[in-house]
Amino acid sequence: MRFIRHPSDNTPRGHTRDAIKRMILTRGYRVGQKLPTYRDLAAHFGIAVRTVERVMRQLAEEGIVQLLHGKGAFVKKLPPGRGQLAEVGLVYPASRMLLVQTDYLNQILTGVIVQCELAHTDLQIVAFREAGRPEPVPVPPRDIALKVDGVLLLGVLNDRYIAEFAREAIPLVLVDAQTQAAPIPCICVDNTQAVDQVVDHLYQLGHRRIAYVDARSQDPLVHAGRVEWVDSGDTRERREAYLAAMARLGLAGQQRIYRLADDNPTALVEPVISSLRRERSAPTAILVYDAPWGAQLCEGLSAAGLRVPQEISIAGAVGAGFHRAGAHSLTCGVVDFRAMGEQAMQILQAQATGGSAAEPMVHRLASTLAVGTTTAAPQTS
Repeated sequence: MRFIRHPSDNTPRGHTRDAIKRMILTRGYRVGQKLPTYRDLAAHFGIAVRTVERVMRQLAEEGIVQLLHGKGAFVKKLPPGRGQLAEVGLVYPASRMLLVQTDYLNQILTGVIVQCELAHTDLQIVAFREAGRPEPVPVPPRDIALKVDGVLLLGVLNDRYIAEFAREAIPLVLVDAQTQAAPIPCICVDNTQAVDQVVDHLYQLGHRRIAYVDARSQDPLVHAGRVEWVDSGDTRERREAYLAAMARLGLAGQQRIYRLADDNPTALVEPVISSLRRERSAPTAILVYDAPWGAQLCEGLSAAGLRVPQEISIAGAVGAGFHRAGAHSLTCGVVDFRAMGEQAMQILQAQATGGSAAEPMVHRLASTLAVGTTTAAPQTS
């Protein structure tokens, strides 16, 4: 496996010839079907129309296409290599550095790399926040789908962005997110199961007043200078799972949701401290889905003089392991994110070979409960 594949003919003409062959295979072109116009192909590749003309003449000599004067280029025979992913693009809406340094993202990447190595597939990582370029790119790179055989969209929440990629008719999998913008396979954590595990754990310890932190996700793929917080499909599913779990346990009257719409930890800690100190029926436990937020909440409460878990228990619904929070080990639902990356590549391969028609559109990864030191039985007054 190489992270960027260098074609044997490493010229604009050679690159274009390889990409057009991949396009014919991965987009399901049939013999006799017309290809895009030279002008459209040139616009997609960002090259001169004359280069496309020369490539088409070469493909005609190979017998791949047939050129009809005044009508365009048509598929004459399918290129060799059908059903194989020679190169995959991993598209991530932040920086490569964050991708490598973030624990669970690194695990997903590891799973992708393992499958690429086994299948002798090259991997191209496309990130949108590079050094010296602080602003995100608001639109998809329109040439990526012509340069690779399949695309993994990792952690992308922007439905318009996802829909743009889906229009390319290339094997595509959305990883660690869900969308209704396009009928594409999504692989994500089983949010409902993860929430149920943690709520049941707190209930078994004796907690009846269990609160929930409803944290929205920031969408980096917006216009420069804007910050947009998204109530994504995953966010809604987690919130609904909490409400359903409380109702299932007969605790509907004890529901409480702390809403968090930015990345300021103080905005989360202050209302929790206020309710714990002033309210007689304050929560005795808090479910924070994202473990890093749970860690910040533990640290903030400890700094304010509130003891975790003696005065308040904190649990996260999903994490890549025991997330440290000062002296605490956060109770959380643990997901094998490496398996997520491996399964995403397997789903992508199934699409490339035409074997994914009967597969579900949303693939859910199970979680297991890891009990740390941030949960305990509630204090009795």
